[in-house]
Amino acid sequence: EQFARQTLKHVDTLSLFSENSWLFFRRLPDLPLDSLFARHLRELRNTAKLQDFHLNLSFMHRLRGDSALALVHADSARQLLEIAIDDQPDDPHLVSPLGMVLAVLGECDRAVEMGHRAMDLLSVDKCHW
Repeated sequence: EQFARQTLKHVDTLSLFSENSWLFFRRLPDLPLDSLFARHLRELRNTAKLQDFHLNLSFMHRLRGDSALALVHADSARQLLEIAIDDQPDDPHLVSPLGMVLAVLGECDRAVEMGHRAMDLLSVDKCHW
């Protein structure tokens, strides 16, 4: 247990809370997942844009089984992304996360539409180099 705690001091919490890592780590006994969750939140607050912060929180709460909080943060991310897209409609780095948020919110048709739009915006034909 002590070894696991020492090892987790060096874990990158951004990668830990990806779905595959989370599913692996939560099966290990006696890991301080709540403290890792809190550390990840601190890192996000210091580095992420507000819409990315809410998108990450949505995924984290979904993985922890709290679908109500996941939906609240997904909706906050959606609102912020839609405002940002009004200013920068051709930014694939805004359009793509909007698609993910819409999928979490159950708006599958719009999510797929945003995914296709993001792919078009990132197409090799339109690449700057």
